Amino acid sequence: MLFWTGMKMHEKRRYEATDMRRITEALNQIVHSIECKNVLEIACGSGEFSLEAASIAHSVTCIDLDDSRLLPSVRDAENIVFLLMDAINLQMASDSVDVIVFYNALAHVENELEKILNECYRVLRKRGELYFISSFGIDKIAVEATLLPMLKKQKIYFSLSQTKNFIIVQIGA
Repeated sequence: MLFWTGMKMHEKRRYEATDMRRITEALNQIVHSIECKNVLEIACGSGEFSLEAASIAHSVTCIDLDDSRLLPSVRDAENIVFLLMDAINLQMASDSVDVIVFYNALAHVENELEKILNECYRVLRKRGELYFISSFGIDKIAVEATLLPMLKKQKIYFSLSQTKNFIIVQIGA
C-alpha cells in the first residue's frame, strides 16, 4: 500500500491500533442503532469501519468511488458487500437500508452533500437513521461549515453529540 510507504512496522502497528480503538469508540456510540440492522457506509475508504460494524449489524454494504485502499478482509467478510458506486446515484432500492453511516467521510463528499442526502433519504427506511461520525479535523470543520447550516436551512431535525474524539450528527428516528 502506498499509504504505508516509509512507515516502520512498529509505527504502522501503533497507528492501526489507535485507529481501531477510535472505530470501536465510534461504534459504541451507535451500537443500539446498528445492531442486527442493514447498514450502508458511504465513502468507506479502507472499509475498517464496515469491518467492525459487521460484527454487530445484520449486513453491511460499503461503497466508495475507488477500491484501491480497500482492505482484502472486507471482500472476504460474509456479511459485507463492497460496491464501487457514487453516492449521488445510489444503485439501491428505495426504503432498503436501516442505517447509513459516513465515518470520517463528510469532507470527501461535502461539495455534493445536498444531492447525496436526497439519495440517502430515498434508500433509508421510514424509521431509519443517518449518522455523520467525524474525528478528523477537516471532517469536523465540514460538519460546522456545511452540514449543520444545510440541515438548519432545510429544517431537518438532527441531534448533535460530542465526545473527546468525535462529533456525531444523527438524523432520523
